[in-house]
Amino acid sequence: MWTSKATYLTQAGSVYAKLTDQAVDGIIVRFFGFFFLAWQTAELWGNLISSLVFSSGVHSGNTSTENTSKTLLTCGANFCMIGGGHHDNQNLHRPPDSEIYEISAIYLACVFVAVLMVALLVDPLSRYGEKQRKSDPSKELTGIQLLSATAYQLKKPNQQLLIPITLWIGMEQAFIGADYTQAYVSCALGIRSIGYVMICFGVVNAICSLVFGSAMKYIGRFPILVMGAALHLGLIVWLLIWRPNPDSPTVFFVISGLWGVGDAVWQTQVNGLYGVLFRRNKEAAFSNFRLWESAGFVVAYAYSTHLCARMKLYVMMVVLLIGVAGYIVVEILHKRKARRMKAIAEDPAIAAEAAKEPLEEDDEKDEIDDEIARRMKAIAEDPAIAAEAAKEPLEEDDEKDEIDDEIVITHL
Repeated sequence: MWTSKATYLTQAGSVYAKLTDQAVDGIIVRFFGFFFLAWQTAELWGNLISSLVFSSGVHSGNTSTENTSKTLLTCGANFCMIGGGHHDNQNLHRPPDSEIYEISAIYLACVFVAVLMVALLVDPLSRYGEKQRKSDPSKELTGIQLLSATAYQLKKPNQQLLIPITLWIGMEQAFIGADYTQAYVSCALGIRSIGYVMICFGVVNAICSLVFGSAMKYIGRFPILVMGAALHLGLIVWLLIWRPNPDSPTVFFVISGLWGVGDAVWQTQVNGLYGVLFRRNKEAAFSNFRLWESAGFVVAYAYSTHLCARMKLYVMMVVLLIGVAGYIVVEILHKRKARRMKAIAEDPAIAAEAAKEPLEEDDEKDEIDDEIARRMKAIAEDPAIAAEAAKEPLEEDDEKDEIDDEIVITHL
């Protein structure tokens, strides 16, 4: 389902960019920003429901002085599931089954309504040109072929370099949803406060998703991602040295909101980056994105009961630094390729030199790259074509399929 969502947004965004004559990568990121604005509101409604249900039950009372004085030293970075010392903390006691069943019933009803809305109200992808792109039955992918394409996607250097940052996205979401709420919020404030703290996370995340989706067009992707990385790195250091105290509840909300700002950066920009780099293989690319993001969730939940909160933060710091390093390399390669294509279009001599290079086999490179090479050869052999190409603006999406886009625009 997540792969379908990403494919849908990328395809619709590409067509919209062509219709409005705007940069493809900026529009795709903006579309993801709108989506995550709506998606993150689930944090608002879901946590509001949980908070109201739990506040009406046995967890509605205030935390006792005896409880906080004995257990505050075991909260925060010192929180550890190993050894069972947390059992003395009354804030962490399980809610009654009746409240859990009530919440489950409400969430199940929401799922049912959501399925009906998607089935009845969302336009089919064929409206945005997917049918034209796959009009050749021989190119239709079966389930096995799609699985093979997903595995083949891992051979691409850009995909390999983006794996650590994609893992980080899953790990940071698992941390804020599980470890932060348990080791910091529940331990110090009680279960009843989790929903309200996470509402702050969801609201800030939703607003920033919209802001960053639009801001990318004006300031670029790199400054936004660097800001997100610096913010999360600072938050990790803060969580390592901060001692949670129920007398300062505002701090819990501030950390949650700032974490939402960072998460909005990753969700909009990294999703958009996948859409820009791998437009010819959207399904396989977004399958890999969801695969490694889910792997991040799995890793985080797997060591959740075996590591203390402090060690989890150190692990996340290392993954974040490795992921940012991989992203920077991808960005450098992408910009270098864009400059090379611009130079080829403007200088016939460079085009002639590039035309001498042999075309790579499809198992080494995407078909679109061979098409680019053929175009470079034509530019080198015909000065008129070179002059015409020099007048064309540089396409920011170097894997764009112009013919397919024109078919879709004509159809619309």
